[in-house]
Amino acid sequence: MWLLERSEREKKHLLKRIGKKNVPEFHLFAPGGWLNDPNGFSEYKGRYHLFFQYHPYSTNWGPMHWGHSTTRDFLHWKTEKIALAPDENFDDKGCFSGTALSWKGKHIIAYTGVYEKNGLEIQSQCVALGNGKKYKKLKENPVITSENIPFEYDIRDFRDPKIWMENNRFYLAAVVRKKDSGGALVVFKSRDLKKWDFVSVAVESRNKIGSMWECPDIFRIGKKTVFIVSPMEMEANKKRQIEEGSNSIYFIGNFTQDKEFLISKDFLKNGGVLLDYGIDFYAPQTMQTSDGRTVLVAWLASWNSIINPPGYLWQGMMCLPREIKIKHNRIIQKPVREIKKIRKEKKQGCIPISANHIHLDGIYGRKFELKLVFKSSLPADRVDYFEISIGNKIQNVRLSVRYNFKQKNAFIKFDRKNSITRQNITNEKEVYFPLKKGFMELRCICDYNSIEVFIQKGTHVFSNIYFLPEECVDVSFVNSSPETVDYSYYRLGKS
Repeated sequence: MWLLERSEREKKHLLKRIGKKNVPEFHLFAPGGWLNDPNGFSEYKGRYHLFFQYHPYSTNWGPMHWGHSTTRDFLHWKTEKIALAPDENFDDKGCFSGTALSWKGKHIIAYTGVYEKNGLEIQSQCVALGNGKKYKKLKENPVITSENIPFEYDIRDFRDPKIWMENNRFYLAAVVRKKDSGGALVVFKSRDLKKWDFVSVAVESRNKIGSMWECPDIFRIGKKTVFIVSPMEMEANKKRQIEEGSNSIYFIGNFTQDKEFLISKDFLKNGGVLLDYGIDFYAPQTMQTSDGRTVLVAWLASWNSIINPPGYLWQGMMCLPREIKIKHNRIIQKPVREIKKIRKEKKQGCIPISANHIHLDGIYGRKFELKLVFKSSLPADRVDYFEISIGNKIQNVRLSVRYNFKQKNAFIKFDRKNSITRQNITNEKEVYFPLKKGFMELRCICDYNSIEVFIQKGTHVFSNIYFLPEECVDVSFVNSSPETVDYSYYRLGKS
């Protein structure tokens, strides 16, 4: 059971065993074992806390614990002791996802407890209280069960509570699978965290958005309310760029006093908008910082894409936390501003016109920020091509860009099939987006195992992970276009 007491010291020992070059530098990753969904993302006693679904005993999914890390800047993460373990009769099959809230000096965790009854794994909602280090489960758990829900649903699918405070009452929203209509968000209220009353069905799928919903988040930005959810078993939709399987989407609308979510017309018509268009992004969760920001984090993977190579002692990482805003009724995402603190060795210039692989002096490695600006004043109706390659001639990942300023569209493709990854899963993904006339901007944030591309100042984000040998640090370009491409480059590093 020593893993239940894992501390920063054990993590440092782990890093000595696996080598610091094999792990991300400024992304939170599993401290040995398996990591998936972010949980309890919150600010408490001057630190940002991020919990996560964690199986400490193998690199495969197993009985879920709540791992725990803290940070002051979203970049330097300290591993804390495990917050929750499946050790009670109401959660002995797993402590599933949830959220956290700071209230009157206490850190409140709402999570899903899973237990078995008559051969079925039943999910219900539980609460734990802590001080940022240790957490104790309420003796009244589970505090919300099937008895609190006034309609029929699948008792195996009732999970992932979002908790908040409003008008001196606690509110909790969780997802259920209704018998005949798929995923739905249900809301409860309480005065003491122990006794909860059903309030509403805030919003539901009606069999139009996947089979079951996961990891809901509902929050305000200005006068708008945002609802984020990760539907399972979605049907592919080329127009909306939805992939078959699991996706993460958002809706913008308004939350009524009766706790019903009224979706804006354009979102109702489109069935939601993707938060990230890459292969590796799932279960996003947000928090409100004391300095007024809304910050989002997500699992940098998906159930369709588990690719750590054999022999790795860790599985799973988080995306770089992102600041989000609403502009023109759409979410805009940017890397947290703290990323500027780890910039080093700025270089800037122009990438020349050439169809051959171009190497630029001082641009190499696996941890960097690269901003690319494409401009065109040419009227020619042609498709121009640009490519970034990371690795070497044999083992590499590639980011390819095809664009036509006259037609006002662009396509970006990520290709990792030449990297050391499984070949029986999705290893290529393409996203298209509209161009402003004569202008396109890409901002690439690369850590050791990932590349996150913020397109057109964050209107689209394209996140993907990969695994290459340590020696694969070559960065080259192809610019098969009529004009040079402006770039600025920073090496990124905490030390």
